[in-house]
Amino acid sequence: MRFNSFFIFISMLIILFTSGCVYSSGVGVFRLGNGVVFNSLDFSPPAVKDNELSVLSLNFENTGSVKTGDVYVYLFGLSNDWTISEPNIVSPRNYMISDDSKIILNPLSPPYEVMKVPGDTVYISWPLRAPEELPKDMSFDFNAMVRVCYGYSTIANAKVVMYSKEEYLSKQIDGGIRQQPIVLEQTRGPIKLEITSLQPLVYKDNIVLKLNLYDVGGGTLIKNCSEIDDYTLDNELFKALQDFDLKIAGIDCDTGSLKADEVYFFKNQAGKTSASFTMECPISSGGAVPMQVSDLILRFDYNYYIDAKTLVSVEGTKAY
Repeated sequence: MRFNSFFIFISMLIILFTSGCVYSSGVGVFRLGNGVVFNSLDFSPPAVKDNELSVLSLNFENTGSVKTGDVYVYLFGLSNDWTISEPNIVSPRNYMISDDSKIILNPLSPPYEVMKVPGDTVYISWPLRAPEELPKDMSFDFNAMVRVCYGYSTIANAKVVMYSKEEYLSKQIDGGIRQQPIVLEQTRGPIKLEITSLQPLVYKDNIVLKLNLYDVGGGTLIKNCSEIDDYTLDNELFKALQDFDLKIAGIDCDTGSLKADEVYFFKNQAGKTSASFTMECPISSGGAVPMQVSDLILRFDYNYYIDAKTLVSVEGTKAY
């Protein structure tokens, strides 16, 4: 049964302006964050009788620094006794409804910081009819879960001091070497980068960098967004990177045997996810200046999802 589109629109407005959401709402407000975040997920009304309609409304936005890849939205959790009608979608980008429980949106733009313009924001509402013929005077709680999965990138850059091996040894003998951390400027996203190698970097045949990646987005890294289930990844060790690039002194580095799908992430007992690995960049010192300050640029591509849940209560009316 089609739900009246005007009623859906009005319901969305009521939810946006009056709802006490589980997720604090930043609708229409400029803010910066770690990638795609939920603003709200609510049923309206939150309690119905069996065979009545309720609207599940979702609002999320891109608060990070870069444009997303395609965004996949999944609706999980409700039993087959619920009737899910075609969702109503308000999005600044094109979209495709794969089925009533799966939506694919074109990439979402990030906030425009200079003008304080929020990132692309999406509103989705699903008209849902509750199960029928539930026992009278009994109330049943149903959990709906929405999973938003998207492609993203973390990009970092730094100025690094590099010495040839000969110059480094000479300075070391003279006591003129002071090691310092590499300070990164990086985009906001669910994955944060840290370089644990100290500078000056030393080059002869190659430059060696030790790196850590940290999950700071409150969600989960995943290999593929296009086919996903309602499970929660609890792997202690898994692969998730799609691709990476390293450039030093304008040179695109050949990282040799290290490939993106060979970087392992580890999820510890506290639920924190990270990866530690080494990257190498072949840079010969032959004919090069003994010391130089160079640009270092790193880019990591990955897929990431976030989950949100909300509850609806259904009162039975069927006398048995």
